[in-house]
Amino acid sequence: MGRVVRLALAILILLFCSAETIHADDNRINRIVFVVDKSHSMNYQDSEKYIYEMMNMFIDSFKSTDTEIGFVAYNDTIIKSYPLAQINSDSEREHIKNNLIEISRRGSTDIGLALKEGINLLNADTEYNNIMILFSDGATDLTLSNTGRSMEDSLNDENYAYSKASEINCKIYTIGISSDGTLDSNYLAKIADNTGGKKFDISSRNNILSAFNEIMLNITGTEFVSLESKNEIKIPIENDYIDEVNILVYGNNVDITTETENVSISKSNIYSNLKIVNPNTSSIDLKINGNESFDVEVIKYTSVIPIIEDVGVKESFKNFVDIKGYFVNGKDGSKITDKDFYKDLKAELIVISDDLDVVDKFEMTNTGDYFVYNYENNMPNNTKLQMVVSNTNFENLESNIKRSEVKNLNLGNNIPYKLEDKEIRVLKSKRTKTLNLSDYFIDIDGDSLSYTLLKGDGIPNLELSEDTMKMTPSALQVYDLEVEIDDGRGGVINESLQVSVLSFWQYYRNHLVTILVIFIILIMLYLLLLNRLSEFKVTSIIPEEKNLIVTRRKNGNIFPLFNTAMFYGVRFEGYFLSTKSGLEVPILNWSASLLNNRNSISLGELFSILDVAEKLPEAYKIIFTAGSNGTILFHHSTNCKVSFGIKHIQPNKKEVLNTGDNIYILFEDGASEIQIKFKQVGKAIRVSNY
Repeated sequence: MGRVVRLALAILILLFCSAETIHADDNRINRIVFVVDKSHSMNYQDSEKYIYEMMNMFIDSFKSTDTEIGFVAYNDTIIKSYPLAQINSDSEREHIKNNLIEISRRGSTDIGLALKEGINLLNADTEYNNIMILFSDGATDLTLSNTGRSMEDSLNDENYAYSKASEINCKIYTIGISSDGTLDSNYLAKIADNTGGKKFDISSRNNILSAFNEIMLNITGTEFVSLESKNEIKIPIENDYIDEVNILVYGNNVDITTETENVSISKSNIYSNLKIVNPNTSSIDLKINGNESFDVEVIKYTSVIPIIEDVGVKESFKNFVDIKGYFVNGKDGSKITDKDFYKDLKAELIVISDDLDVVDKFEMTNTGDYFVYNYENNMPNNTKLQMVVSNTNFENLESNIKRSEVKNLNLGNNIPYKLEDKEIRVLKSKRTKTLNLSDYFIDIDGDSLSYTLLKGDGIPNLELSEDTMKMTPSALQVYDLEVEIDDGRGGVINESLQVSVLSFWQYYRNHLVTILVIFIILIMLYLLLLNRLSEFKVTSIIPEEKNLIVTRRKNGNIFPLFNTAMFYGVRFEGYFLSTKSGLEVPILNWSASLLNNRNSISLGELFSILDVAEKLPEAYKIIFTAGSNGTILFHHSTNCKVSFGIKHIQPNKKEVLNTGDNIYILFEDGASEIQIKFKQVGKAIRVSNY
């Protein structure tokens, strides 16, 4: 269970740890100086040369693109000072290793001198993550030294190193090597404590791996994850942010094979390291063969960069501005929106002065795929902001804190202004009148405005409260006021106002005139409409065409406007040939007067007009419609059998009937049958309404 928990926490932090930690607008990389004791005593205190093994493990395991390494080899003098160099390639890493191992161990020990040289090698630069790792078997010993230096000289150099380390935020980790137990552990602990580092003791091979893992975690913020020691291992590559994988196999005489591309392998007496840069695969498969037991650990470096999103010009003028921040993929610059990536992160928004001092801090809200803080733009100016992000599971690690570039944000403010077309007009009254000043002034940024009366002599009972002005307009007079308007963010204006107290007629004159004009226009429109309507009449009904004609008379001429087909001068006769009831029904005669001025009627309505008692509900679905030129359009939507001559009329099919045509209908009851005859009355005449 402990291994599972450790693995889970490691995955969280490897997702977070950035290849580029931004500080003061520059990329902050790891600068590491090894300060290595080459005195004569190391020949027996470190006879197994664990110092070299441990240094090589560091050189092989640090991220190749974000690390510079140098070293100081010392005894009671500075034997060699190797300047900081990149470790991007195998050859660069091997060059550092070979330069160190070729130096023999001899002479006394002057740790103060070595610390001074190491701190100077870092160039007093605060823009990097500065680290020193001191290897020694004990304290300064100048008893047999012929350099002429005293213990006081060494102590002064040591204090100089502490002071410089504080200036450049350099931590010193001390690793004591002793095979006989004579190590001055307290002295090495003091050096580490004075700089915020930590002391480790190495007495055998068993201590190396745990000390190495802890130092790596503190320097990089990324933890080596222990894997099960098996002969075949599959290592997943979880996401696109992983740009380097280092696999450490800790053990003697181990043979490792893999088919993964772009793998470089480094071997020593006690470990093998596999480095894969930009792994283009979803997993790495290893086969490990060895005669002895071995441990397998993996460290995955990710390339993610925190940034603050640009704020639009319009947004930058608002009273409250949403400042958003998120991570981008260092490989392609794409925004990271994976909620699992953000879930254990917290962010602070830092307000920075021109000389990069922290002015204020605000906790940002983690929304799931970005951070946001609603920043109050109360004093608009060029504001420097930085987002600082940390992982909640490793808050105590300085190396785990990621800083965005400092963002120069030009926050602005639009001053309020007066609405020029607004005139303050009040009706004379002895009652208190309340005016809302927001009707006369506006702030386009949405700021709340405050008002201060600067001048208002002579106005009865004048009072300003928040955004309202109260007065008693008891006299017909024009008053001059001066008001200061403040948006609370540096936008202040002074404006003159004129308040006119008016009589009833003066106050409502414009309204009354408007109403009068509208009334006159309506009267004119009404008269015009009456005149036009007199030109329109139903002028005639032409029986022979069975149409209603609407015409317009103008200048003695008649112009047709529209016509509608209507029943006119037609009648129907009906003869029941049989009924279901067995009763005889007299001949049915629907005269023209019953049908005039209609354009459609059902057989059911015709039955109803003449009080036919037979129950034939489907008759209401049998329709006669006036057609053009005196015809009748017949259709039905029933199951009746309808015959027209020798033709059977199907449901929903129209049939044109002319004068004298007969249709036969056998109703749905199968017993009732009727004959309908279509006839015309007399000769068509034109009737005029003029």
